[in-house]
This record gives sequence, structure tokens and C-alpha cells, in this order.
Amino acid sequence: MRRLPSRGKIIPKISTMPRQKTEASAHLEMYKLLVEKQRLQQELEMMAQRHIQIDQRLTEIKQEISLIENSLPAEQKNLPQTTTPPAKNQPSVTDFQTFLLEY
Repeated sequence: MRRLPSRGKIIPKISTMPRQKTEASAHLEMYKLLVEKQRLQQELEMMAQRHIQIDQRLTEIKQEISLIENSLPAEQKNLPQTTTPPAKNQPSVTDFQTFLLEY
């Protein structure tokens, strides 16, 4: 299963060396912000598409469940839904026979 990133605040990328306050550094900072903005917008669009896909699949699952429920005989519909785990036939310690092997 894929590991999801933490849902904390999105921290902007920072440079290790502070730049001088020049026109070029301002343009670079503006470019970096625009690239991050585009990336976040694309991520938001992908999340919206994924949300739609999940909603559609949930609707399909609900329809399949209702079809299966409708196809069940009436007697089985009225039975209580109890699930009991099957009894495990585990042998007790006294059921084992031991023997010795000599080499």
C-alpha cells in the first residue's frame, strides 16, 4: 500500500543561501512561486478527478449490493446476520504421542 504524506501545512522550498536584493533575485523568486502555484493547481485538479472516480465507484458498489440483496430469497433476507467464527479443532497437549529416535 502506498504511504500517504503527512497532511500538515505545505512548507515552501527555501534556498540555503540568501540572495541579494536585486531585480534578478526578485524575478527568480517570482518564477519559483509561479512554478509552485502551477504544481499545486495540477495536484488540486488531480484530486478532484480522483474524487469523482471514487464517487462513481461507490455508486457502482451500492448498485451491485442492492442487486445482490434483491436476488436473495426472502427467507435469507429475514435471517439475522450473525457471523460466528468456525470452531477450531486444536488438539490438546494430551492428544500427542511422543517417541524417541536414536542416531
